[in-house]
Amino acid sequence: MREVVHWEVPVTRPVLLLALSALALGLCAPAAAAAPSVDAARAESAAAEADGVADDADDIVTQDMVLGADSATVRALLADTSQVLGLNADVLSYTIQADAPCQLVNVTARGLTSPIHYTVRRCPTDKGFRESLVSSSDGVEEMTVEWRMDPDSHGTRVHLSVLARVARVPQFLVNQHTRRSVALMLRRLTGQVDAQAR
Repeated sequence: MREVVHWEVPVTRPVLLLALSALALGLCAPAAAAAPSVDAARAESAAAEADGVADDADDIVTQDMVLGADSATVRALLADTSQVLGLNADVLSYTIQADAPCQLVNVTARGLTSPIHYTVRRCPTDKGFRESLVSSSDGVEEMTVEWRMDPDSHGTRVHLSVLARVARVPQFLVNQHTRRSVALMLRRLTGQVDAQAR
């Protein structure tokens, strides 16, 4: 029997939608007008790097964070796919289908101008979980997410890496957004671990 979980979040963030609309309009502006957007993106990238979020030459965005909990507790949190998807503010809805030992996760997420739809296969690994793109109907060309956990003297070191490529969207904008998402997801995960410790 296949287990299917369905979850939806209403789009109630008008400020975010206005910001994304402004960004989309900026992508259509002449190159001279786009220069401040590039400078702003670089400044935001520098701020994210100061917080420990970085992307490498292959556009893989990574961040490490030490959580004050043992590996078993952190792995149990990350094993709950619904809970992990809830860490991502861009996920609007999803369905989960068993595909032992993995899961197929159909996701609808915020895009620059309209929601995007894609499917990933989420599988356990020796040290965590890995998600790989199966299909997309909205220009997602590549999507790989890896959660890795290692013991640390203060608890568990969580390493999150994300590679995302979207057709017709400049990679620096994809990386900029991915850096913000990675930082937010790890902050939310820290909040969940702290809440369980109380």
